[in-house]
Amino acid sequence: MKLPWNSALKLAALVVMAHALGGCAVLAVGGAATAVKSFREERAVQTQIDDATIAAQIDGNLVGQGNLFKRVKVTVLEGRVYLKGKVNTQEERITATRVAWRTGGVKEVYNDILTGVEPSLSDAANDTWISTKVRANLLTDGAVKDVNYTIDTQNGTVYLMGIAQSEAEREHAVSVARGVPGVVAVVDYLVLRDDPRRLARAPDQPPAEAYYGEQSSYAEPAAAPPQSYASPTYASPSYSQPVTVEPYDSRTVRPVEVQQTPIY
Repeated sequence: MKLPWNSALKLAALVVMAHALGGCAVLAVGGAATAVKSFREERAVQTQIDDATIAAQIDGNLVGQGNLFKRVKVTVLEGRVYLKGKVNTQEERITATRVAWRTGGVKEVYNDILTGVEPSLSDAANDTWISTKVRANLLTDGAVKDVNYTIDTQNGTVYLMGIAQSEAEREHAVSVARGVPGVVAVVDYLVLRDDPRRLARAPDQPPAEAYYGEQSSYAEPAAAPPQSYASPTYASPSYSQPVTVEPYDSRTVRPVEVQQTPIY
């Protein structure tokens, strides 16, 4: 992929900044590795820079919302925002979604924030181990272009985000993640390389639709495949009884909430 000179220059500047801030050879090596990874990604370099800017803006706006900055993890891929973490109340979940939607350049918001008690150190360590293992397995798997994948784990549930080259690669990546010991579910947020959503523009004035209910809210894609698996059961910390969740297609199980329409 041939990069526009201004995009390559911006990326190089980020690497130099990382080196200057860290002041050590290790950071320089890490920055160079990041640059190489960025050049190999399916996302254009400018898009990667835009995504990083959106994530930084959301993080900055969460700072003014109590402890949400510390408890909510933000991932942005081509303007699609993925929120994960654990907060105390439902209202805090809603607030995080509002903050995300009020950020320029945001196309969609996926809210997988849980409510309840903070995970223990052992639970957090287990989630980190699972993410590392999934990443390692994808890295050594010739059928997957792992550089396009972002992986996160929450309470044993693996979230796969990024761009798959084909439907076969997508299904294979999900299978690889499911095969890691300790994984209780896999949430597939992957988009295909030729998915038209990748070319969609962020709304200039999103419609103001609010979600205030106690139960989960879903915004289903307009063209979801008709086939689906049997509904799994996901035990949410927010409820005393397990909550049965309908997958929107044969690949994706969304255990908490997918909020694709803005909240104000």
